[in-house]
Amino acid sequence: MNKKKILIIIISFIFLALILYLFQFFKTSVTETEEAKKIEALVNRAVALVENKGEEAFVEFRKKNSEWFNDKTYVFVYTLDGKVVVYPIKPAFEGRNALDMEYYSNAKNIAQKIIKKAQGEGSGWIDYRWIKPGSPGPVRKISYVKKIEVGEKVFVVGAGIYLN
Repeated sequence: MNKKKILIIIISFIFLALILYLFQFFKTSVTETEEAKKIEALVNRAVALVENKGEEAFVEFRKKNSEWFNDKTYVFVYTLDGKVVVYPIKPAFEGRNALDMEYYSNAKNIAQKIIKKAQGEGSGWIDYRWIKPGSPGPVRKISYVKKIEVGEKVFVVGAGIYLN
């Protein structure tokens, strides 16, 4: 190989490494915005409510125009086996298993991400594409999820924001 080809290969690798580095920085930074901090705080308050009221708290999460369910976001609750317990924007999903849903081609993968995050780290952010009301197709969304035990039952409480 001549020196010119080697130089092109080295520059290509450096460029690729820089892109990967910047992508990771961007991905991390969206969870550190004020809006993301509000979502994390909302989920933590929702978990505290469930700790105090048990499953009775789920009624609160379904109330439209409340702290838990409004034009900007909503709190959702799953079980670790994928059952949708609270999903106020589409109550028909409640009681169904998200791992079996055909609503959106990516729904199964998202449910798997939610469960994996809760089982592994107990809480954290997941990044995915979801259908935003009023949008022609899926858009990027991040959700903060947190595992909570209520008696013998284990739930995952979460909420998210769409990224434009």
